[in-house]
Amino acid sequence: MYNFNYKLTYNESDDDDVYRKELLDVFFLKEYNGEKINSTVNKIIKPLIKPHFKAIFEYMNKENELPIPLDDYTCIILLLSWEYFYLFHRCIGEIQLNNIQNSIRNLLSELKKTKEKKSS
Repeated sequence: MYNFNYKLTYNESDDDDVYRKELLDVFFLKEYNGEKINSTVNKIIKPLIKPHFKAIFEYMNKENELPIPLDDYTCIILLLSWEYFYLFHRCIGEIQLNNIQNSIRNLLSELKKTKEKKSS
C-alpha cells in the first residue's frame, strides 16, 4: 500500500529522522520492512508510473556511473532517496489522480541539476 496523499515535509527539515518517518508513513509502516516496500514498488508504483517515466529512466541510465544499466525498479529505489523523494512522491500522486502538472518535469530538472553539481 502507498499513501498517495501524504504531505511530505522532511525536505524543509535538517533532521534525517523526519525523512525516515515520512518514508515509512507513505508505505503505511511503523518500522522498516524492505519486503513490503519492494512489493509496493513492484505492484503499485512501477506499473503506475512506467508509462510516464520513460524520459526519467532514460536520463538516469544515460548519467549512470555504474558499469551496469539501471532497471526501472532500481531507478525507483534511487528516486526514494532523500534528494528526490519529495519530488518523486508528487509525481506519483499526480499520476494516480490522473492530473499531471509539472511534477515530472521538475523531477527531471532536479536530476539534471544534481548531475551538474557533481560535474563542477
